[in-house]
Amino acid sequence: MRPLRFLTMFVIAYLLGLGVGYFFLFSAQYLQQANVLFGGVIFVVFLTLFFSWLYFRGVPSLDWRHRWEAIGVWLGLSILTDIINTLAIQQVPIESMLSLYLLGGYGLQFLALFVAAYITSGGNHPRLSSPNLALPTENDA
Repeated sequence: MRPLRFLTMFVIAYLLGLGVGYFFLFSAQYLQQANVLFGGVIFVVFLTLFFSWLYFRGVPSLDWRHRWEAIGVWLGLSILTDIINTLAIQQVPIESMLSLYLLGGYGLQFLALFVAAYITSGGNHPRLSSPNLALPTENDA
């Protein structure tokens, strides 16, 4: 799984996302329009998609078990660093993180990670469609 490459891509994506998130937060407060925050969430999702694509592209030999592990670790590290950021840097209670807006952001991050893993798997895709039910079976004869 190339952990150094993984951590490098995660740290770069997280720090850029944190900077962009704070910029959009400042912009939303300055403009007094909360809908500006949505742009920050979308930008963070695109950063996650890009850097996870760079990670998965650099390790084409991963099977799907390892890809799922990488997705889980990426999301876990994101949640952990967000909790640390909330408690240590922003110094606000953890309850301020619990919102549907944040859960939706994590859901979009999961989707971006899965799309990056799917695109870079090179034809070794998991089966996402149902079997062909129109073919005759042994019991039909």
